[in-house]
Amino acid sequence: MLILSLTSLYLACQFKPIPSGCDVSVARHHALAATLSLQTDEAIQLTVDIRQGSEEWSITEPTAAEVHTIPLLGLLPYEVVGYRLTGDDFECRGQLDAKSISGRIPEVRTETIDPDRMSNELFWLGSAISMDHGATPFAVDRAGRFRWIRPGQPERIGGQVEFRKGSRAVIFNSFATDFTLDSGVLRTVSLEGENLQQRPAPLSHHVFTQLPDGSVAYPAVELRDWLDPDTGEWVPVIGDTIVEMDTNGSERTVFSAWDWKPVQKHDHWTSSFYGDAHDWTHANALQYIEERDSYLITFPHLDTFLEIDRSTGEVTLEISPEGDVTVNGDFDHPHDTHWSDDGLLRLISHEEEGTVARAFSIDGTQLKLEWSYGSELNITGTVIGQHRRMNNGNIMVNFGGAGVMHEVTPEGDLVWSMSSELGYWLGNGQWFSDFYQGEYE
Repeated sequence: MLILSLTSLYLACQFKPIPSGCDVSVARHHALAATLSLQTDEAIQLTVDIRQGSEEWSITEPTAAEVHTIPLLGLLPYEVVGYRLTGDDFECRGQLDAKSISGRIPEVRTETIDPDRMSNELFWLGSAISMDHGATPFAVDRAGRFRWIRPGQPERIGGQVEFRKGSRAVIFNSFATDFTLDSGVLRTVSLEGENLQQRPAPLSHHVFTQLPDGSVAYPAVELRDWLDPDTGEWVPVIGDTIVEMDTNGSERTVFSAWDWKPVQKHDHWTSSFYGDAHDWTHANALQYIEERDSYLITFPHLDTFLEIDRSTGEVTLEISPEGDVTVNGDFDHPHDTHWSDDGLLRLISHEEEGTVARAFSIDGTQLKLEWSYGSELNITGTVIGQHRRMNNGNIMVNFGGAGVMHEVTPEGDLVWSMSSELGYWLGNGQWFSDFYQGEYE
């Protein structure tokens, strides 16, 4: 594993020319990533010092070798990049020309309000989603500068981007903006931009969750005809399943809403989200819970969360208006429902007055509100949204469709914010501090 040094490095203002006999091959993958390759006469451990603009950092190889392949990641566009390779009486210097980002790139703005109380995560990996331009996965720094990006594809969107477990690779989902088309896929790409894997995820939508062994689970549409007791007619209805895909691509259905309880009509019954079919469950959040080997799935139209045993597919906990834990106006159209590491049930609630992040404990058979943010801001996200704890206990509140993200303290003080270009939503992502974290692909 390559290690990012936290020590500020001193580099000369001008790099010297590459010494004679120092043969470094540079592969420029795109504006934000490159690879240095070279061979030395004997096995040595190299360190590369990197400078671009006012930024300096260092990478050290994990072991000594004769053949060296060192990725340069998280580079800035439009900046000349200087590098210096050193190790055991060896030194090479050179530079990379400035490059620009190609393709349609959404604009992102950030504002730092209180840097002393910000969490130590340096980058956000997520996506900007447009119904016209598709979903654009990217990584951005605290200043709003792109450090990794993959231009979107028109007529294809995706709700979630994160690092693949155990690697530096990025995994994201993709599906058609017309949800009546069965074109869901899960893609894995390297930070250098290489396509590592693409697997069909039939009828998938919204989100996915990763398991420790590399398996991936996702909600998938299940269409059935249902006899409407009010009209006596058979009508198409969409329920949801949980589908698990192992590392070989084999799939199994863990759970189906059709086996859970009878169809219920609701206020969103006639929405056209899935074409002519009635939208019953509309699953939009899924979390794998390792300590209980279970899944938490959200059915927002029903104000319902189910915890499901992974091995049996049985519901072990129902939080709903008629469930083991009852709800009554505690939230509206929830997104990103998950058990947080502090034991609270956290979610995004899209309410009439605006989008609010809420956190609950369970008090007997009721939910007890423990924390909330956003009720006085009148920021209306309507769709998507994310609510996550950060390393120092701060909270990231992603207002989803509003294209706004806030980092706030537990007391609710705003310390940093980000906003996307008008017409773009902010999808689900994750914070990180090191482009070299994880196994090198």
